[in-house]
Amino acid sequence: IDIYYFTKEKNRCFATRKDLITVLSDFKNIVKAKNEEEKKKFEKKNRAIIESITDESIQKILMAHLAANNNDSQVAFSAEGIDEMNRNIVCLNNGKFHKPIKRVRVYEQSEIKFSVGQNGSKAYKFVEADKGTNLFFVVCQKEVYDKESGVEKKVREFTTIPLRMVINCQKNYGKNWQWQFETFLKKEKIIKQDSHLLFVLSPNDLVYVPTEKQIQNGIFTIDREHIYIVNDFNDSTIYFRPVNFEKAIAEGEVDLRFDKDKMRNIGSYSHKTATFDGVLIKTICVPLVIDRLGNVSLKKF
Repeated sequence: IDIYYFTKEKNRCFATRKDLITVLSDFKNIVKAKNEEEKKKFEKKNRAIIESITDESIQKILMAHLAANNNDSQVAFSAEGIDEMNRNIVCLNNGKFHKPIKRVRVYEQSEIKFSVGQNGSKAYKFVEADKGTNLFFVVCQKEVYDKESGVEKKVREFTTIPLRMVINCQKNYGKNWQWQFETFLKKEKIIKQDSHLLFVLSPNDLVYVPTEKQIQNGIFTIDREHIYIVNDFNDSTIYFRPVNFEKAIAEGEVDLRFDKDKMRNIGSYSHKTATFDGVLIKTICVPLVIDRLGNVSLKKF
């Protein structure tokens, strides 16, 4: 007798409705495969995309439409190709009526979805933070022994915290979650036990970059030219822009410079991670606090 045991799945399965063009956008064109090995890879990926659609009749219609276009997915699954498929959908479905296909239900596994709540039906309602919406960038500090100088140096560590982790912390600690945030991060092994939480940055926060003299003296007189705004961040990388830039007109505009020899703008086409002097902002920056009257001061930590 076969005995089955219920186990909690690591990756829960979800079904979402998506536009057909969006689902088929990653479809590989087998016609353009360079060799037999690449063709097999394309076929495997295409099969996974088709099988992710929960309706088997739609799967058959899509495969029949692809075969009618000589397996050229670029033609078959373009906007015009899908319109043609919907016009001939009865023929593709072996003479059976089928409504035009515009949106499909897709099966997927996800670790980043989390439940809205714990009581009643909320435990079965799942949400997912939108891509590119990282809100919490953690800056930690620990002491490391330098063998050359024989002195312990303070080194910063950086990481991005997912929204669901912050919500879990709020659920566990309630109103006092900010005071217990470091304990929570160490418990979840997001930061190391020997690290100390300095501060947390969010998009549009202001930071001040002190000079070497100010760091040595420990006395900071705020200079507007040394103030930067947090743009966004991912993993351990964070991007800034000078406070006098409201928004970049062109992508990476802040980080470009004009090369006289090449007679064009050069530089990394991304947001700034360093000052104009080449100092890495995240390694020495200090967060700023603005009160209701507009007074700017350094955040104590």
